[in-house]
Amino acid sequence: MRRPFLLVALWLLTLMLLSRYALAATLQVAPVTLDLDNDQRATAVYLTNSGNTPIHAQIRVYDWTQENGQDRLIQTDAVVSSPAMTSLAPGQQQLVRIIVLQPGARAQEQSYRLVIDELPAEAPDASHRNAVHFLLRYSIPVFIAGTQAPGSNDSALRCEVASSGATIQCHNTGDHHIRLSNVQALSADGQVVETLKGLAGYVLPGQMYVLTLKKTPRHPLSALRAWLNENHQPSKIDLHPFTAGVTSLALDSALSPR
Repeated sequence: MRRPFLLVALWLLTLMLLSRYALAATLQVAPVTLDLDNDQRATAVYLTNSGNTPIHAQIRVYDWTQENGQDRLIQTDAVVSSPAMTSLAPGQQQLVRIIVLQPGARAQEQSYRLVIDELPAEAPDASHRNAVHFLLRYSIPVFIAGTQAPGSNDSALRCEVASSGATIQCHNTGDHHIRLSNVQALSADGQVVETLKGLAGYVLPGQMYVLTLKKTPRHPLSALRAWLNENHQPSKIDLHPFTAGVTSLALDSALSPR
């Protein structure tokens, strides 16, 4: 009887400490994905301070590519934000313009990431000096449409599996990004071996993204079942053996701890 009482008491003490010393992050951003036409010069995101104290934020734009199956971000000046830094009073909302400096028609979709960081307060007030303030970072996809009409996501996606079964690389042969959500790895008899819930990743046009399962399957995998972009039904993607184009660097990167 004493042990359950002690566990409950410990749980209540933990909640009290967290409520006293952990300050919730209060920076809110919308929308969480930006899609621009190929001749569009600007769009907007809105930053909101939902808390009771002022907050500061930094806004940067990165060119987004994929190398060896992993996302790669390089700061760019082709797309910029205005402003690049901002301060928000409690309850204030700030419009941030995302500007394409040289819009132009390209066949393939362009991909960027808008990174918004909440910055630490310069001088925390005395009542919160010993508190833990969780700072938020938003990484928002920005896509500028190409001139090619979107094709079938299913036909543009080719996925290959390593002999171990734990590493799957997906190639996008189309001109538009493919978003993978709620991915299920299937065995030859159709059984679900593992599920990657929520957003599993993006495969950018003409590039490759590596999915890594949490554990090595006991039986060979034959297919993936996944939701692609805005499709209302899941797609089944057959898995093929790795081809000679796979490098050891890609495998090492995919299997290394994150």
